[in-house]
Amino acid sequence: MLAFSMAARDFPWALGLILVTAAVAEVGTRAAGEAAGTFLAAAVTTATALLVSRRPGRPPAYVLYLGAFYVLTPGSHGLRGWRAGSAATRCRGSPASPTWSG
Repeated sequence: MLAFSMAARDFPWALGLILVTAAVAEVGTRAAGEAAGTFLAAAVTTATALLVSRRPGRPPAYVLYLGAFYVLTPGSHGLRGWRAGSAATRCRGSPASPTWSG
């Protein structure tokens, strides 16, 4: 049995919360910095997951929150920077000391 699996009917709810979390983190980061944006996104995510899960037939809060949590981890922020950098630049030089150019 998978501990963190979800039913197919719960996927749209989880995906929606992931997208809301990413949007709030982006807006908050642009407005007040990375730490404040991440904190604001975590607060909104927690409140939304708890409110959605209160209704019968909706997924539990931990199912909703788990995917959104990974959006807020430090590795996600590093991946976001790598993705933005790799889309606009190319690497030249040796693998040991690459040079990035636009």
